Amino acid sequence: MLSGETANGAFPDAAVATMAAIASNAELVNNYYATSSFIRDFTPKPMGTIEAVLSCVAKNAVDINAGLIVCFSETGLACNMISKYRPCVPVVVVTPTETVIRHCSSTFALIAYRVPSLPLDKAEQATLMNEVLQYAVTEELCPPGTIAVVARGVKSLAADTHPLIDLGVAPGQRHGSFSMVHRAAGYEAKHDRAKTVSIRCNSISLEQICSPDAPVRKTKILCTMGPKCWDEDKLGKLLDAGMNIARFNFSHGSHEAHFEVLDRYRKVLKEKDSNAACLL
Repeated sequence: MLSGETANGAFPDAAVATMAAIASNAELVNNYYATSSFIRDFTPKPMGTIEAVLSCVAKNAVDINAGLIVCFSETGLACNMISKYRPCVPVVVVTPTETVIRHCSSTFALIAYRVPSLPLDKAEQATLMNEVLQYAVTEELCPPGTIAVVARGVKSLAADTHPLIDLGVAPGQRHGSFSMVHRAAGYEAKHDRAKTVSIRCNSISLEQICSPDAPVRKTKILCTMGPKCWDEDKLGKLLDAGMNIARFNFSHGSHEAHFEVLDRYRKVLKEKDSNAACLL
């Protein structure tokens, strides 16, 4: 979260860009296998059947060196459950629900993909899946040719009630290696991967540093609005720099002034086709 840096700072967009770079770099330190195992260990048992299945999505992404997770959801339950276990790759949430779309902007790793509805026809489902994978490659959410772990439903496409795990492959030909820090090519670490949370200093390689396939930032950035970023131009620059949520602090200013900024913010979101959220 950025507060005074964006509300009153001299360089609000630069502050967001810097925070985004720090978050991206910090994510490379994480041992996602150890993190998900830690969360699983402290989750009350027995688990519900839905969580038992969806908790494996993050683990499977690590195990098979996946480039992407795709989750079909109508209520947000499935994607929230996947996010809980801190997946190592972005999660594209395919949903027709506006509240879920907005919620994705505040939740780790989730990226919303809006659809009018989730199809029931098998052929239409396959077409939608291909569109989502193509979108992920085009937006550089995953390298081409990498495996995608797919969370979908047994009876319907949504994974919120009866989930199952499927696999897909992103279109295109894979070049180089995806930047999975705990799987450095040609390097066998001497530490215990299951117990070591921070492994950047132990398992870094030149190939990872030079790889064009660096992971997409999954941590979300919240920025407090203020006089330095109330105009449309600055709001657009904050979004371009990586802002995910605009926070309106009603401890300062009038409700009318904040409403005017909110209107400008929504206008910029529409112009940029952005799903960024606001916090009032």
